[in-house]
Amino acid sequence: MAHEDKVVADWSKTASVLFGQWIKQVPLEEIQRLNGIQALVDEWLEVVEWAAFEAVFEVLQVRAEESGGTCPKCGLKCEREKLTVRVRTTHLTLPVEVWRYRCRVCKTSRSPIREWLGLVSGMTTAGLDRALTALSTEVSFGAAAEQMLEQHGHEVDRTLVERRTYAMGHEAVAYLAERRSAQKNKVMDAVGVRLGAERVLTQVDSGAVPVGTLVRPERDPANDQQELTPVRKLPKAHRPKTKREIRVVLAWQPGKVDDKVVDVHIAPHGHPEVTGDRMYCAALEAGMGDNTHVHGTFDMAAWQAQQFEEQFGAQPKHSLCADFFHTAEYIAGAAKGCEPDPDQVSAWIAMQTRRLKEGDRASILADSRKHSCHEGDCPQTDQGECAVTAEIRYLTRNGKYMDYARFIAEGLPIGSGEVEGRIRHIVRKRLDIPGDWREENLPLITALITIRESGWWDHFWQWQDERDKHRFRLRLAGEGLNRFRGPRKPRVVTEGAETLDLDGISPMFERAAMA
Repeated sequence: MAHEDKVVADWSKTASVLFGQWIKQVPLEEIQRLNGIQALVDEWLEVVEWAAFEAVFEVLQVRAEESGGTCPKCGLKCEREKLTVRVRTTHLTLPVEVWRYRCRVCKTSRSPIREWLGLVSGMTTAGLDRALTALSTEVSFGAAAEQMLEQHGHEVDRTLVERRTYAMGHEAVAYLAERRSAQKNKVMDAVGVRLGAERVLTQVDSGAVPVGTLVRPERDPANDQQELTPVRKLPKAHRPKTKREIRVVLAWQPGKVDDKVVDVHIAPHGHPEVTGDRMYCAALEAGMGDNTHVHGTFDMAAWQAQQFEEQFGAQPKHSLCADFFHTAEYIAGAAKGCEPDPDQVSAWIAMQTRRLKEGDRASILADSRKHSCHEGDCPQTDQGECAVTAEIRYLTRNGKYMDYARFIAEGLPIGSGEVEGRIRHIVRKRLDIPGDWREENLPLITALITIRESGWWDHFWQWQDERDKHRFRLRLAGEGLNRFRGPRKPRVVTEGAETLDLDGISPMFERAAMA
């Protein structure tokens, strides 16, 4: 048995004995109920977790004293200043005492524990960040804070959930960019034929979410009726709302239920190639090779066919299908203009959709072209256009993508229900909520959702841990450290304000205080 294993075994044995002695003093109504036992164990684990963190910080403090208690240049004892920072774990908020060592002779200052851990007040552990972001990708930030209290017994503020989610969102954006780059490099570096899955299916759909930018008017001293905020006394702002398109790309191999790649991103205005690139990378993640048949099912927005051909046109076999149910909606919309008998409208729609599946698009167009537009008699689309005219245009423009009989015979999907389910679950349920988003924050939350929905959650946090180790090594090498430099800062007096003594302020906040 390794030394570490023996220490853990001995500690567990001792803790078990102590826990048993404590249990003997507990009323029987607690230990003879399963729920009572669970409550006791939870209470014990919280105490043990607190004690374990304190033990680790005590060891670090001893090492910090050895490292910083004596100046390495002149050998003199350093002055000590105690600082307290808060650290939030999954279940606890811990006050951690760290010491700052200052040499008056050499004009140097350092706080070893803060340098080792990168500590700042309010710092959170990866466990807490993971719990918060796992909740905030499913529910609102306020609901996530409530769930933290319910599930982990840790009361956190809604703003903390928001801050940590966006902080992890920046990491998620970097992770996804690195992942997409790695997939493209594999293609570029491949020699010969790069084999992949036999088939990869892809679908794209979109939804709208509310966004807004805060607009605050100028303060008008002459206007006594101007509404001000209660604390900072600023003019009350308003946030005009608009809608922003969010696109969802889905790619998977037929027959796989869980292993599906889901890419959620904000649609840049006038740049459909961004979504095209996401489609290509998602297909690579799903197993696309040089021999793969890529089949896409879209609602045939103007840019979709073009991007599909640009991204997958080099594949030896690729096919694009206009969503059958979206096409059927056009036919149903035109039904009242083509079938005058109201009792026969349902039968007419059934006949035309049957023809559509059988590949008889010409008969549908022939029936529709019998319609003559008369003001007030034509069924209208949401844009105020004759629904029959819109149907004819859609069937004519996308006719080559409506080979439904062949697609069905080959076992290929003709509907985009898979991605539409994601639109309901992700865009409408999580993103299209009361209030509004800042546009710059949307890519952060969509990156986290992409990682969770694609099944990369564990790998993302492993990647995060490696980055944390890298930052630790940089701190040990002296990079990115905030240290005291030069003589003591004089007292700064601002007219009309209290005197601010900069002496004793943590170095990382000195520049902010002087600003």
